Amino acid sequence: AGVVPRLELVSDLKGVRMDLPAPFGKAAEETRELRIRSDIRPDGPGAFQVRYAGHSAALETQTREGVRRLTRGEIRLSAGDAQLPKAEGLRIAGGLPVFSWDEWRPLLGGGAQAALLNEMDVQIDELRAFDRVFNALRIRAQQRDGQWRAQLNGPEIEGSVETPKTPDQPLRLRFAQLSIPPAGERAVAARVNPATLPALDLDVQKLRFRDLDLGQVVLATHPIGAGMAVDTLQVNADWTRFNGQGEWTQPLPEQ
Repeated sequence: AGVVPRLELVSDLKGVRMDLPAPFGKAAEETRELRIRSDIRPDGPGAFQVRYAGHSAALETQTREGVRRLTRGEIRLSAGDAQLPKAEGLRIAGGLPVFSWDEWRPLLGGGAQAALLNEMDVQIDELRAFDRVFNALRIRAQQRDGQWRAQLNGPEIEGSVETPKTPDQPLRLRFAQLSIPPAGERAVAARVNPATLPALDLDVQKLRFRDLDLGQVVLATHPIGAGMAVDTLQVNADWTRFNGQGEWTQPLPEQ
């Protein structure tokens, strides 16, 4: 057998600005090693092995209906060499010192490539979300037939999340504990429009909002034309008991 040609690209990326949130972004004067390697086969490039700033990826593409698409791969964050999974799909594993959902959210679109993601096992030392900080959070999640099931474990969050199988089903959240810290000093109050929220099926055994201990909280909702119908709202704390229903139709400032 002949020698298989190999393409390898190595760069320190000096002079290249990476306009991405931490920890992947960089200023033009910074240097970070990027290494891309792939075998060149008669039917096109083989799997791509990528290393960037301590992270790695193994990605395979195939031509389907005249378009070359990513079909399977693994991304490992600060955790050794990525390996191609046996089945189609994309897996993300490893850990990050910081991840800002508020900054990444506008960059993470949908589409076929997003649908390829089917498994995650990530440890995040500092998750910044909704102008709040959650510490030492491990996220383990799998997607099957369009439904995500996730397990969240950390000092502030212990529980699970299930996305709906069908559009008429609620987002299911079950938490042994959920502690919502105060928003950061630079947080800008946003108006929450209830008409944009999904149906919810929430049960938190121990809910703490800022310094307020709310005990067990149960919430069931469904969308209506002007906002959200609250089918059940129960609060069972040591200092109060509450059970109610109603509708939420007016946007309110986020606290």
